Amino acid sequence: MPGFHVEHKLVDYNKWFEVFKPGTVRKEVQEDHGVSAIRILRDNEDPNHCIVVFEAPDRDSFEKFDSDPRVQERLNDTSLFLERPKLIGEYTPVDL
Repeated sequence: MPGFHVEHKLVDYNKWFEVFKPGTVRKEVQEDHGVSAIRILRDNEDPNHCIVVFEAPDRDSFEKFDSDPRVQERLNDTSLFLERPKLIGEYTPVDL
């Protein structure tokens, strides 16, 4: 399943994580589109910068998830985000 890395530049990581982790709406939207948040990579030098790694069946499913009005509303919340999160890469997993 392809992986999608989304860069997040946050106002305050801890505040964002308190909203993201339980994420009832996030989980509902992910389920609607077959998308899963599988990992958060937090920058060691800037704790308010992270990458959220998602898996989705394909790019179309991820784009539908990303354009969902419920996701858009959250991503435009300037109390959480310094900049709107952006897709920085799409990857195909390789087993080792």
